Amino acid sequence: MHIPHLFAQLAFLPSFQVKIKDKSFSELLSESEISTLALACLTETYEPGHAIVREGEPGDIFYMIDSGSVDVFIKAKGSSPVVTLQSGKFFGELALLSSDKRTASCIAKSKVKCHILMRNDFNLLLGDLQSLLDGNDYKRREAHRAAQPKKAVKLVPK
Repeated sequence: MHIPHLFAQLAFLPSFQVKIKDKSFSELLSESEISTLALACLTETYEPGHAIVREGEPGDIFYMIDSGSVDVFIKAKGSSPVVTLQSGKFFGELALLSSDKRTASCIAKSKVKCHILMRNDFNLLLGDLQSLLDGNDYKRREAHRAAQPKKAVKLVPK
């Protein structure tokens, strides 16, 4: 990976005030964990009219809008968008918790660039989000790691 691209990739995440169930990523994660998440994100571009997510489909991707705008539609509320999301906003955050069905459709209103995070990547890097929401914050995780006995590694010559 090209180094300037790496720094550009890391720079986007702090600008997103991501909240899940009234807790922000900055409350749940250390700076190094946030940087790790930024490295795990992919970037996708969508053309106007593209259905990024569809209501009723299972979800496993969280989207953060870098540029462009996304219309959000809920079938039960009619054919007009209930909201239009712009750069710096996000959607699909509940996909980090479970693969429940999407509660809305998100359609690119303009050309849209999103940073995306897969639930599996989040879980591999940081564990289950629900345990973070339940109070297992990074300070507690770091204290737990520090308290674990260090395992000696025995080297065996060949």
